[in-house]
Amino acid sequence: MTKRETPKATSMLKQIPARRYGLIDSKSLSDIIEIFKGLPEFQYPINSAGELVEKLGGPDASVNILGVPVSVRRLGKGMPAGYFPIASLENFVEKMARLVRRSRPSLNLLREIGHIRPYLPAMKFPMQSVDDLLRAFQSVESLPATSPRLPPQHSRTVDGAKVRAWISHHMRPKVFPIQTEEDLYHKALGLIPKSSHMRG
Repeated sequence: MTKRETPKATSMLKQIPARRYGLIDSKSLSDIIEIFKGLPEFQYPINSAGELVEKLGGPDASVNILGVPVSVRRLGKGMPAGYFPIASLENFVEKMARLVRRSRPSLNLLREIGHIRPYLPAMKFPMQSVDDLLRAFQSVESLPATSPRLPPQHSRTVDGAKVRAWISHHMRPKVFPIQTEEDLYHKALGLIPKSSHMRG
């Protein structure tokens, strides 16, 4: 018989043996707790990536990771086959810790997007071209600059004109159409590491 466990049990996550024995560092555990806040309750074991996708609502669903909608299909593809079966909540946490360490740069960028997402304009999808995206951002006067990599003297905001200039320069025709909000963030995440940060 399977046991129903909740990934939102923060106190349980902090008490797992892997944490006590130093197998998961505090930073990774903190990230995992934040990630699990956007996940539903699970029954274990989870025997495959396909089964995990089903438990998360199916391939066309999305879940909230660090304040940003992420495609369940993409999450499933990012889980190595060797990580299954997932026997328990603790086993899930241990395996997730490896993924978190491996994906640290992407997670940091995802967190930055999560911080600025409440300040983004309302957007209609699909977007067929960069002109559609620029129109959505036309009314934006500024966005918060939240990256911890910015120097202390950096402005706490980025001017809207510079945001639109970044969009014009980096959102090339090949990234369109953009079908959903999740699709926009996924494509932006792929571009941000290749570009310099916008300066306030």
